[in-house]
Amino acid sequence: MKPGFKYVPAALTVLFGLALLTASPKFHLLPGLRASVHAQSNSINNNPIPNSVSAFSLATGGISNFVAVPFPGKEGTCPEDAEEVGDAESPLNVKQHVAVKVVKDCNGNTNGTTDFDDEKGDKCVGTAARLIESINKAAAEVDGDCDASVARGIATRAKYVFFIIKKAPYGAFTLSWIDANGSTFNTVGTLKPGGYALIR
Repeated sequence: MKPGFKYVPAALTVLFGLALLTASPKFHLLPGLRASVHAQSNSINNNPIPNSVSAFSLATGGISNFVAVPFPGKEGTCPEDAEEVGDAESPLNVKQHVAVKVVKDCNGNTNGTTDFDDEKGDKCVGTAARLIESINKAAAEVDGDCDASVARGIATRAKYVFFIIKKAPYGAFTLSWIDANGSTFNTVGTLKPGGYALIR
């Protein structure tokens, strides 16, 4: 190979990756959402979906940094639905409960509910406005509005993003929200026996 061409494959790979990250019409991050998820632990599997690009990278102090990874939906299959229900636990052993059930019909209309709470009094109860499923049905993004409160405080309207992750043995999730005052909340959890995560 001529000296001038030996860097072409690497350059094309980088350009292709940047194009995916910046041009994907399927990935959205709600305006104002902080670009981090506080994982509250130093021992987290950074790639919860086998054979996939993880949307989280562990940084110092147990903080998982959110990165914009394309999340392509599978075109032409409808209706789509996703559920995650059950008792869960955070990396700091905080007891949680989730009940997320969302359906997107063949016209693209999304209906569903999200209900999250934990033993500290953190809560997000609301409706789902959008569902995006990964091609391999290993993860789904649910967006919407909820009445959110932290530590049993006064509930305020918030925009939330909930990721359903089909991970052995029962499932996992991440949840982030931002309220009208710009306050944010982030958490993660793993389902306990009896819980389930379904993406169809």
